[in-house]
Amino acid sequence: MGALAAVACGSSSSDATPSSENPKPGGQDGSGWPGAGPNGDGGEGGSPTPPVQAKPPVTSFAELKVVPFDVDREDLSGPKSHDAQYGKLPEIVPVAGGSFIDLAVRNTDESAGAQVAVVRVEPDASGAWRVTRNYQLRSLGWLLGFARGADGSYYYATGTKDPDVTKTFPAPKQYRANVVRALRFDPEGKALFDIDVDTARPAAVKDSEPIVRPGTASSSRLSVGGNVLGLFHGINTEPDSNGTRHQKATSTFFDASSGAVRKASSIWVSHSFDQRHLVDGNDIYEAHLGDAYPRAVVMTRVRDAAAGPAREVFRPKGDTGANNTFTRLGNLARIDAGPASGSYLALIATERTTTTGSLVSGSRDLALVRLTPNFATGAEADVLDRTFGAESQVTSGGKAVTNRLLYLTDYDTTAPGKTHAERPKLVSVGNGEFIVLWEQWTLEGDKQTFNGTFAMRIDGNGKILAAAKNVSQHHLPRGDDAVAYGGGAAWVTGDKTTRAITVHRVAPNLDVTDHTIP
Repeated sequence: MGALAAVACGSSSSDATPSSENPKPGGQDGSGWPGAGPNGDGGEGGSPTPPVQAKPPVTSFAELKVVPFDVDREDLSGPKSHDAQYGKLPEIVPVAGGSFIDLAVRNTDESAGAQVAVVRVEPDASGAWRVTRNYQLRSLGWLLGFARGADGSYYYATGTKDPDVTKTFPAPKQYRANVVRALRFDPEGKALFDIDVDTARPAAVKDSEPIVRPGTASSSRLSVGGNVLGLFHGINTEPDSNGTRHQKATSTFFDASSGAVRKASSIWVSHSFDQRHLVDGNDIYEAHLGDAYPRAVVMTRVRDAAAGPAREVFRPKGDTGANNTFTRLGNLARIDAGPASGSYLALIATERTTTTGSLVSGSRDLALVRLTPNFATGAEADVLDRTFGAESQVTSGGKAVTNRLLYLTDYDTTAPGKTHAERPKLVSVGNGEFIVLWEQWTLEGDKQTFNGTFAMRIDGNGKILAAAKNVSQHHLPRGDDAVAYGGGAAWVTGDKTTRAITVHRVAPNLDVTDHTIP
């Protein structure tokens, strides 16, 4: 775990000298949002700035003066990039509706204070895409998640970048204001709840772990299923006997109506470097990529805020605690039609080889795991569909293990060690079919080349219905999901120079249409 201490825990911060004054975000009593106001609320003369402001309509996205994250310039991590071992926090979170897509967009320009814009984008009668809703949200720095409820209300989570963490601060069981906040607001922009999560957790659940560096070395997801709101992200632990803060995942479950904390944990995944979720009816499903305790892709079902048993559905090669899992986490999706209806598909990208000699030890291929319908009931300890795919053996955490995978690509045969799948995404498009998206990269020595974003369409048996093809030269965001839209799939990117956003639509035949909102 020595490598983790330096990489995931932030050695420079861990070794820093503690401040003579413990920073107390918000007002003197730790309440309120941090800011310039006398009560820590960001207002002037005692008038607080509300956490959500509904803004007048705009004719272009650029009018919002938001600089969106630009994946084509700011996240060029390939198969040999150190950062690609870890998840990435959200930047532009899409939530699709009928004809529209709601987006939470982090403003990367924090010169006027951290903020997130929530906008609705949709085509007008002429087919041109426009901004039809517009909200400005206060932010603690990071965007941790965004969701929309069945009643049309919105949910939003934000977290601090937590720069003041040291070996001794925060102290054990020290809960702090404005580390993570979770909000719910209605379509008129009225805040329905505003929860200070790190102080609310111990008030509801005794001895819950403090939130330290939310989102460290991880992604983050916020989802609502039934009347439960679930927030999943990485944190740093309290220091061990050597003063080292390790990394793990934590979860908070809220009553989706009131914001009351119902549960402050789910399954144990130490060193959880990437997270995904799936909402299926009233249930929320978690997926984690862990490198230790366990070294596995781990999944569980959350029903009424109670997590089911942890399911280790894939075990990466390599040693326990080695940050490099040679694996990228995709998505979990339910099969809604066909012979395997009620089962679940999980997409990953991993190496077929058994060697672990370097950061890249073989071509990374797309692969599927299929879980039986009993995954939704918790009735069986083994929920792997043993009729799906083929067995493969590796040594994981010092033990010989057998995985069961169905590979969708064969780069290891066609271009061994040179061609790789990165940033895998799985989108259910209905009728038992799925669109798979991924990036293809080529390695020549230390040179990494992005070949493009590829797509294929498959069914619940992994049968390829539309063959893989290069569909775009735009990158896929590592921290944000693609969504089902218009019978196909869509992902969203930003342009930091023009301050525009683009919706990239993938039709069932894999044709791609780009809709730029300038």
